[in-house]
Amino acid sequence: MTHLARCACLLALAPLAAPSAAAQERGPCATASSTATLARAGEVGTPMVVRGQVFKPDGTTPAAGVVVYAYHTATDGEYHTGTDGRPRLSGYVRTDQTGRFELRTIRPAAYPGGRTAAHVHFQLWGAGFAPQWGEDLLFAGDPAISDAERRRSAAAGRFASIRTPERLADGTVAVDHLLRLSDRGDRFEAGVTDHGVNACR
Repeated sequence: MTHLARCACLLALAPLAAPSAAAQERGPCATASSTATLARAGEVGTPMVVRGQVFKPDGTTPAAGVVVYAYHTATDGEYHTGTDGRPRLSGYVRTDQTGRFELRTIRPAAYPGGRTAAHVHFQLWGAGFAPQWGEDLLFAGDPAISDAERRRSAAAGRFASIRTPERLADGTVAVDHLLRLSDRGDRFEAGVTDHGVNACR
């Protein structure tokens, strides 16, 4: 666990079971495709596209049909959670046959105080895999990235969490991010970090 918001999940009593196939056809999972827009028109911030790909635990086989829930802060470093319990900048995708997905949003900011690097959170489940955290996306050049995070990212090889953004001609920031599933589920804190999975139950 890299960040406080993820560390909080260790307080939960037990890992969540994977939503049933029927449950995955309810709520936002029912309409999830391989692309999603997290930031509404007019959202302040630098436009960003995350080009993701999910792999099975072997690290080489693309994982199709996996639900990916992503969320992050706005430019003020806050999540701005709505009445549905989910951060405003959040969304769902379902990986295509090559395990790929794409998110259109804005580049997030660090939490207020600047001691935690800006990041995007990922939760993954489905296609036979229990709900689990995906590796946070961090941005190369962020001065708040700790030495421990740099070491962890380097040790992950191609699944590194620290990624170098590419500036496109239209000013959009593009980032590639690879995620590897685990055979085991993770724990989520009720009412705090379980908002992604619960919306599809």
